[in-house]
Amino acid sequence: PLENLKQIVKMAKSQIKAKIIIPSILAPYLEDLSLAVLSGNNEKLSAREEEIEKAWTFLYSNQKSNAILVGDHGVGKTTMVMEMVQQISFGKCPKPFLKYNVLKINTFNLLEMAERSEFRYKRVIEALKEFAITNRNCVIFYIDNLFHIKCDLELLKAFITFIETYNVKLIASIYTEDFEEYFEKDTERMKYLNPILIEEPDVEEIYPMLKSRINQLQKSYGVKISERM
Repeated sequence: PLENLKQIVKMAKSQIKAKIIIPSILAPYLEDLSLAVLSGNNEKLSAREEEIEKAWTFLYSNQKSNAILVGDHGVGKTTMVMEMVQQISFGKCPKPFLKYNVLKINTFNLLEMAERSEFRYKRVIEALKEFAITNRNCVIFYIDNLFHIKCDLELLKAFITFIETYNVKLIASIYTEDFEEYFEKDTERMKYLNPILIEEPDVEEIYPMLKSRINQLQKSYGVKISERM
């Protein structure tokens, strides 16, 4: 069927772009987010064009190529990241990023490993640093909760190496209160970070953000959902 052919073409494009091999020691701790968006459709996920444009600008920087998404729970930080991943996968991102992969670092799994085996954990962290440095021209790393790196010294050292020494491209999300408590007061670290405030949307902004999901629901269930509703 035509739909299956389209999916095969999407996956083929992904494989052409993906010129990296994740070492087996890192496989449990890195997730290729492009695979998640390729399994869906090409509809917009987020209506935060201004914040997304700002994030691309920061990532393109030669000195501080990171974007730290700061906001309360449920404001759409993760959805915004997935929109950026989708833009890469479907060729809608800025041209310099077309060849990039976005890999999520599962910091929660790393912290669990630290409790089980300190020796193996240090090996994993070293492998992660080597992998990040080697692939910094074709990978954007994503940390879902930046607070986790404050929970372990080895993980914090790796993060500092990424942002201060090798300028690894990185996106991270964090709750506002955690950012203010653990990062904003750290003036030495803040020199290397680009925070982007993700605020609760105004009422009039909500419908455009939900429009693509509303269209999906209308098609799936044969119902009409008005803007007022």
